[in-house]
Amino acid sequence: MAKHLNTQAIAENKVYLKAVTSKPQPKERWKYIVVPLMLLASSLIMSFAWLGHLRFKSLSFGTAIVLAWLLVLPEYLLNISALRMGYGIFHAGFMGALNVATGVICVAAVSYFFLGEVLSTQKLCGFALMAVSLIFIFHKKKTTKGSK
Repeated sequence: MAKHLNTQAIAENKVYLKAVTSKPQPKERWKYIVVPLMLLASSLIMSFAWLGHLRFKSLSFGTAIVLAWLLVLPEYLLNISALRMGYGIFHAGFMGALNVATGVICVAAVSYFFLGEVLSTQKLCGFALMAVSLIFIFHKKKTTKGSK
C-alpha cells in the first residue's frame, strides 16, 4: 500500500513539474497578468479590512469587526480563486511571496493615503527590498545543454 502511494505521489509530482516548467498554452497566457492583479487586489482589500476602521474612531468595536469581516469575505474569495487559477503556471512559493509582498506594500499605501501616516526612507527601502526579493523568487535560471 505504501509503495503504491509513493508511486502515485511521484507520478503526480512529475505531472506538476511538467506543467510548471512547460511553456504556457496561448489560451492561458492571460493568467500571467490576471493572477498577479487578483493577488494585488486581494491584498489591497485585506489592507482596508485590517486598517480602514482606524480612520473611523467613532465606530464601536463590534461595528468595526463586522465591517472588516464584510471586506474579508470577498477578499478571501478573490485570493483563493487567484491561487487556484495560478497554480501550475506559477509556483506556490512565488504566489505566496507575491501575496505577502503586495500585502505589506498595500498596508503601507493604506497607511499613507487613507490614514495620513508618514512613510520614512527606511520603510521605503524595505519595500524596495521586497520587490527585489520577488525578482529573485520568480527569475528562472537559464541552463545550457548538459548542465543541471
